[in-house]
Amino acid sequence: MTEANSKEIASQNLRAFQEMSYSDAYSLIRQKRFDEAQAKYAGVLQNTECRLFDAALNLQITTPHDDLLECMSGMAGDVSEPEKIKAVGFDLSAHTIHQNQLGEWQQGIEISLYSQDVYDFENATDDDLTDQCERPANDWQGKFLEVESLGFSGLGDVVSQLEAYKSADMYNHEGVIETQQGNVIVDPNAIAHHLAKMLVAIEYHRYMAGFVEEVEVPSQMVFIIGEHDEIEVPIVFYRVGAIQEMEPVISPVAESSPEPEVITPPIYDASHEEETSKEEPLVDTNEEPEFGSDIGKKLYEAAKVQSEASLEVPLRTQKVVTAKSLIGAPIEPKTFGQRSNKIFKDDFDEVKQSLEEAESG
Repeated sequence: MTEANSKEIASQNLRAFQEMSYSDAYSLIRQKRFDEAQAKYAGVLQNTECRLFDAALNLQITTPHDDLLECMSGMAGDVSEPEKIKAVGFDLSAHTIHQNQLGEWQQGIEISLYSQDVYDFENATDDDLTDQCERPANDWQGKFLEVESLGFSGLGDVVSQLEAYKSADMYNHEGVIETQQGNVIVDPNAIAHHLAKMLVAIEYHRYMAGFVEEVEVPSQMVFIIGEHDEIEVPIVFYRVGAIQEMEPVISPVAESSPEPEVITPPIYDASHEEETSKEEPLVDTNEEPEFGSDIGKKLYEAAKVQSEASLEVPLRTQKVVTAKSLIGAPIEPKTFGQRSNKIFKDDFDEVKQSLEEAESG
C-alpha cells in the first residue's frame, strides 16, 4: 500500500467514526436523553489516551435563563414590526469565543430574530423545517431582523483547552499521523477533540431545552437551536407558543403493541467485537485500518454497530404533541449538510476511484 493510500484510508476511518457518533448523539438529543448522551460520550473520552480535554467531562452552563430572555426581549424592542417575528435562531458560534475582562474564556451564542417575510414559518410543516435545518444553507440564513451575542458561563475551561489545542504544535487539521514504522493512523488526539466538542453540543442542547420549557412568547414561533460554525452541534427546532396538531406518523408496529423501548447501543460493546471484526473494511484493501490505539479501533467498530442497530428502531404513531415537545423521534443515521463533521473535504469519490485504480494496476 502506498503512503498516499494509507493516509486516505486513515482519514476515511476517522470521518466514519465522527459521522456515526455524531448521528447517534443527534438522535439522543432529539429524544432529550441528555444525561444518557453525556454519560456515554464522557465515558468514551475518559477511556482515551488523551487528557487534553478533560474539562469536557463535567460541563454545566450556569448562565440564568433570565439573561437569555432579557437579551431576546431587548432585541425585539428594537424591531419596528415585532409582530412579524416568527422565529428565533440560537447559534453556538466560533465568532463568539472570547476572553472577558477577567481573562476568562467564554463560549457564546448568536441570537437572531427572523420575520415571516423571509420564510413561511407559520405554515411550514415539521418535515419542511427539518429539511431546512439539514441543508448546508437554509432559506432564512443571513436574513435576520436583529442579531446579538451572549456569553455562556460554565464552558470556559473546555473552551480554553480547545483553543489551546488549535494553537499547539501537536494539532493537525487532517487528524492522522505517521508512526515510526511508516504507517499512517488516526491521531488519538483527533478522536478526543471530536468527543470534547460533542460533549459541548450535548450540554448546550440540554440547557436550551430547559430554556424552551420555561419561556413564554406572545405568538406561535419556531426556535432553531444549532450552530453558526463548525462546532459539531446538531441543529434542531422547537415550536413554542401553541399546541400543534400533527398528521399521524405511520408506524410499522401494530397500534395495540406495547411501546417499544428505544435503546441506543453503547459506544463499545465487547459482544460485538467478533461480529464487527468479520465485516469488510471501510475501503476495499487487503490491510486492516490503522487506528493508533485499541480505543480508536473499538470506537470505529462500535460506530458501525450503532449505525446498523439504530435503523431497526420503529416509529410510533404521534397525533398530538405540545408545542414545546416536537423533538423526540429517533432518526436514521445519515450524513447531513450542516450536521456533518467538516474537518475533511468531500472528495471521497475521488479517493475511492484512486484506490480502485491502484488495486487494478
